[in-house]
Amino acid sequence: MKLEFNNLPHILEFIRNPQNKDAILLIESCIYETKKNQFKVGSKVIFGRKKGKKHEGVIEKINSSKATVVSNNRQWSVPFELMEGI
Repeated sequence: MKLEFNNLPHILEFIRNPQNKDAILLIESCIYETKKNQFKVGSKVIFGRKKGKKHEGVIEKINSSKATVVSNNRQWSVPFELMEGI
């Protein structure tokens, strides 16, 4: 599948079209896997909610949807979408 968009209205039109539901799910899955694959055990990350307190830590374990991150001698189970690499 090759998707080409010229501008934001074309993208929004594609998203709103119910016939494109499967393509949207595939795109979301690819984005998630790309985000997940950028992290490795030992990677330094910053994590936390967008408008909440941020923590800095090191990934200790990678699971299917979250990583175990150690920060200040505490373990956190953090979803990949709430982490960014340092």
